[in-house]
Amino acid sequence: MAEETVQETEDVSPAQAQPSAGNDADTQESGRPNAYTFAGFLLGGWVALMVAFVLIAAVAMTLVGVVAG
Repeated sequence: MAEETVQETEDVSPAQAQPSAGNDADTQESGRPNAYTFAGFLLGGWVALMVAFVLIAAVAMTLVGVVAG
């Protein structure tokens, strides 16, 4: 009896190989901060600074009103 040997080969098409290359690019870019997160920090810092300025101005105007009043 003759035995037939069948070799199993894995067919890798270029379409299947492409997502792995895309995943490598995504992992390299994951170290960069998100643009929306950065914009949120900028906006939050600006709002906090404006609140602090308004509070300082309110206290200063109150003191001037008491002294000049």
